[in-house]
Amino acid sequence: MQSNRLGQWGRRLDQRLIGAIIFNVVLSGISLNLLNTLFGWESALIQPFEGLNSRNVFAFVQFIGFAFLGDRLMRASLSGQGQSGGRKRTPKIALYFLQALIYVVFLSLGLRLVFGQSVETVLAASGIFSLVLGFALRGLVSDIFYGIALHLDENLSPDDWLEISYRGVDYVAKLGEFDWRYTILLDYANNAIMIPNSEFAHMVVKNFSRPTPGTEFVAKLEIPLLTDHLRILAILKNGAEHAAQLGFISEVPGPYVRLTTVTRGIGSFSIFFWLPPQSNRFRARHFVMESVLAFLRSAGVSLQPVLFQQRLNDFSTSENPSQEVVRQSILAKVPFFAGLTEAEVNELSAGALVRNFRPGDSVITVDEPGASMFVVVEGRLDVSVPDSHGGQQAVGRIWPGEVFGEMSVFLGAPRKATVMAVWSTVVLEISKPTIEKLILSNPGLVRSFATVIEKRLTQNEAALAHPKNKASADETGSQTMFKRIAAFFGIS
Repeated sequence: MQSNRLGQWGRRLDQRLIGAIIFNVVLSGISLNLLNTLFGWESALIQPFEGLNSRNVFAFVQFIGFAFLGDRLMRASLSGQGQSGGRKRTPKIALYFLQALIYVVFLSLGLRLVFGQSVETVLAASGIFSLVLGFALRGLVSDIFYGIALHLDENLSPDDWLEISYRGVDYVAKLGEFDWRYTILLDYANNAIMIPNSEFAHMVVKNFSRPTPGTEFVAKLEIPLLTDHLRILAILKNGAEHAAQLGFISEVPGPYVRLTTVTRGIGSFSIFFWLPPQSNRFRARHFVMESVLAFLRSAGVSLQPVLFQQRLNDFSTSENPSQEVVRQSILAKVPFFAGLTEAEVNELSAGALVRNFRPGDSVITVDEPGASMFVVVEGRLDVSVPDSHGGQQAVGRIWPGEVFGEMSVFLGAPRKATVMAVWSTVVLEISKPTIEKLILSNPGLVRSFATVIEKRLTQNEAALAHPKNKASADETGSQTMFKRIAAFFGIS
């Protein structure tokens, strides 16, 4: 469709050019018949300063014809250049300027050669009018010339994403075009922002699209240094990379974290991340902060001010999961255990063991028997299954706050995958006897756990689920899971 439109436009342009040539040929023929020469101003019948008559008026019309032909030639050579040709499309404002220049040149030649009048004489005679007109239109003329200069600037192109400050308001928007008076920008909502060219030309502009198609941004967070700062750096980097995996920020280049200042026991951390030029930096920063805060909570890292914590009576400020109060805080925030009461969470934390793994350590191995489940406190783990070539195929990743290995605890099933630590990782290991003790004291938990497990299985196998009767399928699956878990723990 676009090529058809370009072809039709090209044919119309060729027709106009041919029409201009024919018009000048006709004028030359009339001049040869009327004035005995192809070019009327060369005729001996034309006498300068003799006043207006049909002969010199016709000769002057020939210059108008030449200007018309020059205009058509200029448009034929410049108007068709666009992005497909590898060059910037000539702006309309430049075409109008060149068109005016062509007519001024040819009409000036006509005044001199036909009537013997110089352009300087005409301009001098109308000097006062030109001064008043120029003063009245100084802003408009300034916008026109700045628009031409901006369009010719190789540092700015349509679709570049820019950051500017205009009259006290900061904007991040995509460059639309430079028209004869305004620079047109489009924000994230595709709303047009129109700024006079003369004002835009004097702004300090940050181009997110150049020299690379991406820009670095930063999110800042202040955290009391009640624990090893290297641990906090690792948690923050892990959270930022989680946001990158979810697609909120760029994975390449990847995010990184720096400790910038330390004041009165509070460290200021900066999380640097990259975004494509069209991305909304405020939305991206929100999800980065949301991810790192979730991982800090999962690790039990407190964000309360140091002075406030020092006033807590008989309350440990340690963030080490080996302390039961910290384990209780961690498990209370895990969605898998959302159905437990505070007393049940405390009982669960009392039986939980803290396990530490180095990068490359296997936490569980596929097909081995298992009688425990795990809650990730810090770090990151990769999940893999055997492939057809005898190797391992990565199928997922486990992040802080997530649970794995629950099928072995609730159903006695062998491990279905190998889970390996990517970073230094801390997990809480919860054994089958600990879960069994909870269920036997409160059999109603079976239904709660069955619903959560079935939901997790449904999410993992969502691609195989039939879109119809989804609600009834979920309900049936939950009932089946309830029966399986009840049978495994001997609950009738």
